[in-house]
Amino acid sequence: MFAARLLALATVAFGFVAAQDTVYTDDLDAGWTFSAGSQRINDNNAAVHDGGYTVVPVGGTAEAKFFGSGASVYFVTPKGAKGTWKFFFDGNDIGSSELVNPAPETQYGGRYLSSHGHEQKTHTVKIVAESAPFGVDFLIANPGPASPEDPED
Repeated sequence: MFAARLLALATVAFGFVAAQDTVYTDDLDAGWTFSAGSQRINDNNAAVHDGGYTVVPVGGTAEAKFFGSGASVYFVTPKGAKGTWKFFFDGNDIGSSELVNPAPETQYGGRYLSSHGHEQKTHTVKIVAESAPFGVDFLIANPGPASPEDPED
């Protein structure tokens, strides 16, 4: 089982309040696997958890396993990135995101993947960098029974 941290109801991180019993999985935790060529970036920006994130190059993948009924993945968008990311939940294509970050600096704290209301069991999320790199910061899972609502909203 991968390392996870429980966040209390009143814990505030990155501008949101984590729901009670929400399970947090940082990009450094063993629940994540990254394709070859991925690189850990140390970054002390206040919006980044645990001092960094992992950048996945074009053509690469990031995959996480978690127990629960849904999850959201929080990303860091590298400066100048432009292209598409594709998302999978338990092997099913759930869409893509057209990314444009013309800013000369890295953008922090974006949530691009959120899928909830599933059976309470072990699930897998996978993100593919089709034509733009992306940085994974963390995943937040709802370990409780299925609910169609996102516990972070």
